[in-house]
Amino acid sequence: MDLNSIKKIREYRDDIRIKIKSTDIKKFKDSTFGAENEYSYKGLIGGIEALLTDVTALTKAPTKFVKLSTHAERNAIVSSLNQVLSYIDNPTELTQSFESLKVQLRKYNLRYLEDRHIEFDDEIQEVRKIKLELQQVYKDSKTLFDDVDKANESLADSLKVTDSKLEEIDEELDRITKRKELLIEQSADLREVNTELTDLKELANTHLTEITESLTEVKSNEKLISTFASTVRERK
Repeated sequence: MDLNSIKKIREYRDDIRIKIKSTDIKKFKDSTFGAENEYSYKGLIGGIEALLTDVTALTKAPTKFVKLSTHAERNAIVSSLNQVLSYIDNPTELTQSFESLKVQLRKYNLRYLEDRHIEFDDEIQEVRKIKLELQQVYKDSKTLFDDVDKANESLADSLKVTDSKLEEIDEELDRITKRKELLIEQSADLREVNTELTDLKELANTHLTEITESLTEVKSNEKLISTFASTVRERK
């Protein structure tokens, strides 16, 4: 069953995810939003990503979704997703759209659906992929370090920092996985954990960007460093 309303929900979900990737979450880091200033911009984006996971769980089982909802209710979700997409860069308006979508999805008791747990596992797998990319960049950096010169203290420091960041991500991932298992046993709401997972994904992506830029810079200076090392050896 592939109804037009469900197709629109999926399309808006995908468009929102794409827009979030290009959004600067630190842009409003010192501001809070909501009727009681209960949201940070980062928290809003994390909450929206959690709701998008709920939406995915619903649309993966369209027959069940249709049984649980009316046409008007599905169109209301479409409208809220459209507003979220429009107001991603306007947190004041985004808060209202986010809360409307939260209320609309609450009635489906998604925390009890098996599909919701599957979506959560998919998020964890995405973080694992980022971690693997970080490990590969780390290996490349280490190889380059060995090739140019052991005396390059700056690169050595970068490798130590990279190693520390990998351990940090690994520990955080293990912690979230254990918390997820505990929450499933207790049938608790997974949204809070999803927000933490969003933070971890942001942290991992930031580290990956920093390390990749560092590796690119080092590669561009490889010839200069090699020449310098050769000159030192000749003088010795």
